[in-house]
Amino acid sequence: MFRTLARLYNIQALRGPTTHLFEGRTTLSGYNVPHSKHKTKRKWKPNVHTKRLFSESLGGTVKVRLTASTLRTIDKYGGLDSYMLRNKNLHEFERMGGSAMALRIRIREAEKEKVDKALAEEMHKMGLS
Repeated sequence: MFRTLARLYNIQALRGPTTHLFEGRTTLSGYNVPHSKHKTKRKWKPNVHTKRLFSESLGGTVKVRLTASTLRTIDKYGGLDSYMLRNKNLHEFERMGGSAMALRIRIREAEKEKVDKALAEEMHKMGLS
């Protein structure tokens, strides 16, 4: 199911070591306005950091470029896996880009494999398989 989802959104495999999680943050533009009211153009860039975050379902770390607000949100939800799986709405991950959606798909597939493996073990213990 998830592989067709990747084709639906034209997601490529994870390219390079990083994934971008910016939560829709982009460069903002405006003016510096001092007391003399002489406006000069300026830009505000998002507070982007490169971090390695641990993923329980993938069994290792993932190198991620993310904003400080995204890092706080990941802490709020209790880790990268729960953050990536928290929302049924795909629009947030579409804004983040294909690499974020691909990471989400990888985590969901790993979680599904864990559940299937645990179910198979339970059925084997009960003697149903």
